[in-house]
Amino acid sequence: MRLSLFVHLLCILPVFTFCQKTDGYWDAEEAESAYEQFNDIYQSSQNSEAFLFFSDPHLLSGESKFTSTIKQHIDNSFGIAKTLYDALPLSFCLCGGDWLNQRDSQEMAKEKLLYADRLMKKTFSRYYKMMGNHDTNYQGYVSNIDTQRGDLPREFIDNEYFSDTGSAYYAFDGENTRFYILGSGLDWETAMDDYRWEQILWLAEQLESNDVEHIAIGIHMFYNSDIITPMSVLLVQLCDAYNTKQSISINSTEFDFAKTSGKIHVILSGHSHKDGLNYEGKDCRIPVVRISNYTINGTQTFDLCLMDYDQMIMRMIRVGFGENRVVEFN
Repeated sequence: MRLSLFVHLLCILPVFTFCQKTDGYWDAEEAESAYEQFNDIYQSSQNSEAFLFFSDPHLLSGESKFTSTIKQHIDNSFGIAKTLYDALPLSFCLCGGDWLNQRDSQEMAKEKLLYADRLMKKTFSRYYKMMGNHDTNYQGYVSNIDTQRGDLPREFIDNEYFSDTGSAYYAFDGENTRFYILGSGLDWETAMDDYRWEQILWLAEQLESNDVEHIAIGIHMFYNSDIITPMSVLLVQLCDAYNTKQSISINSTEFDFAKTSGKIHVILSGHSHKDGLNYEGKDCRIPVVRISNYTINGTQTFDLCLMDYDQMIMRMIRVGFGENRVVEFN
């Protein structure tokens, strides 16, 4: 039933909602291939987590403009993703952040972010997001009258943009996995600040009372120019302590994970605009998976992810530019 529905959706979707290539049929074939590959691995796994993952769409233009043409382009940029999401047994869609570009006023940045958020919630039945560095509007300005740096106030981020969770750092449950989402801050200023300490301490408290077997973490900027950030160093140390059931002192606060269960299997990130896989940590190596930006030469690029807890691997079926990946984890 799902296969016939999928083929029908491919037929009725306009070519421009796929990838901007000369051969629209090639895109339909690619989508069908991704569908079949994912369906095959999903059917062979009895204990898994299935979701769609993309990052760094940067679709919300710049220069403080948001015309009907730009809106239409955004609306038409998720056709193939929605088709696959609706046809496959995916639990949710996760965005790694960075909708904005630069040079927006605060009010324009707010309008753009809320527009994208409404669109994603309409497109995908369950949608979660990370806060990207560009989404702070740190490369924008306050207003046409006040041209000072236009970082969005935390009140807007927590109460409006992340109104469902009340904060840009939060937890949610998939089918078999708990996801902890963190906000990584700016690439211009990577040193530990109050907000970053607040998040690391929050995560440690959450983990100390964790009651699930499988955990994943999402953070937009784990690496900055291929260099691990100070916040990410602390995050890895925390994951190490949790996975080995040891204690750790964070900012003079002691956390003991000896009586906890479960493991942190993977850290998902964006920001780099390229695919990557590194294993970080001293005692319990944890995979850090980077994903390329969403639009590459006009082509929608994302992964259909399956965390297979029978084989302890994550399979990532690529749609768009790039290759399929297999990530081993503990």
